[in-house]
Amino acid sequence: MSNTNLEICETRESAKKPSRTIFIIGMAVILLSITIKNLTPINLPPIIILALCCALALVSDRDELLTMVTVCIPLSAAFQYKYFILAATIIYIVKFGKDIKYKYGIIPLLLMMALELAHGAFFTFSLYLYLRNFAELIFCTVFLMCEHKKIDYQLIVRTLAVSSLVMMTIVLLNLLKQTGYNFQAIFEGTYRFGVGNEETVEYGVNYNANKLGFIANLSVAGLLQLNLAKVGKKIDYVMILMLALFGILTMSRTFLLISALIITLFIFSTQASLITRTRNVLLIAIFIIAIFFFVKQTMPFIISRFSERFMVDDISNGRAGLFAFYTDHIFSSLKYMLVGIGLQNYGDRIFEIYGHFENVCHNGPQEVIVCWGFIGLGLFIWFIYELISGTKKASTRKLINFIPIIITLVAVQAGQLISNGDILLRFTLCAASLLWNPQEA
Repeated sequence: MSNTNLEICETRESAKKPSRTIFIIGMAVILLSITIKNLTPINLPPIIILALCCALALVSDRDELLTMVTVCIPLSAAFQYKYFILAATIIYIVKFGKDIKYKYGIIPLLLMMALELAHGAFFTFSLYLYLRNFAELIFCTVFLMCEHKKIDYQLIVRTLAVSSLVMMTIVLLNLLKQTGYNFQAIFEGTYRFGVGNEETVEYGVNYNANKLGFIANLSVAGLLQLNLAKVGKKIDYVMILMLALFGILTMSRTFLLISALIITLFIFSTQASLITRTRNVLLIAIFIIAIFFFVKQTMPFIISRFSERFMVDDISNGRAGLFAFYTDHIFSSLKYMLVGIGLQNYGDRIFEIYGHFENVCHNGPQEVIVCWGFIGLGLFIWFIYELISGTKKASTRKLINFIPIIITLVAVQAGQLISNGDILLRFTLCAASLLWNPQEA
């Protein structure tokens, strides 16, 4: 082979595998800064972390910028991530604007934004909150309007998993400090793993237990996708084990439900013979049994608390009552049924209407109807349709590509949807998964 041909091959190889050194160092600095802020006496202002994220975004390529936005799912409790999402959107448009093409996916977003703006004529309205509420959907739409030849899904998934483990470790270490490093004392009373520093109200890496459990679910699902694409690494299995253990500590019933769904999707996504699938089922069963006995031997109080959570009179934990209340509200007025009351501070608007506070909706589709009515629900379904159809490539997609969006849509049946930014961020990860070609991994 001539020197010219060798140079061409090297150029193509470097184009396929861009250097990630600066990005990896940048992410390490960001995660270290969050760790220092939460585990040392150094009270690092959150705006420093925001500045570091923006600086790294400026020098990132398309996959790296997408990764940083996705990683905001676990980092959302660590800094002002909404500002970063808005900044990332601007950076994305400026750097890659030449590849942006008009697509129908922007129409449902613009209509949802118009519907929310219309509610500002009837209730207290803030342009600042308006932009914050739509930050994630705006980025996702801009991302969908860009042409993408190849997605570095390995970078996204592994960075997400590492970031999730760092955040969960921070929570655990904070709790251990508070209990004099007595692990069992953490779970006394009604505590569920998530809140690590009660003294810090803002950006103290404090999570809802169900949210933390789903972050673990999402990371595990991504790592299993890499395994299905035959690009898994040994470190991935270590991270899956650690994420599973952290998920169990949340004592979240939703975590168990989504874990069972992920395992089912993993089994059916395996392109192999019946014998191989049976072997995978057995290996997964052994893995689950091993985790169960490990937890039972080392943390029997966790198993006991989990059992108690399944033996309560109201297994929905109040969700059934909330669902009934908001259903009555929706059908109490044609206006509420068609266009809702608006997303911005909708809990306060419910108070204005009924004179008493109610918890926010704990069913995603119902929340969309409460805020934007059935018209808004139709627009959001249209957005999801455009997300799925707009990411279709010439090559036929497999079930493996749909794993993140399936578990996300199932999870929001027992939680918020449009009022929770980190949930909306998951749709960008879902879009990346749908664009990813496992055969090219």
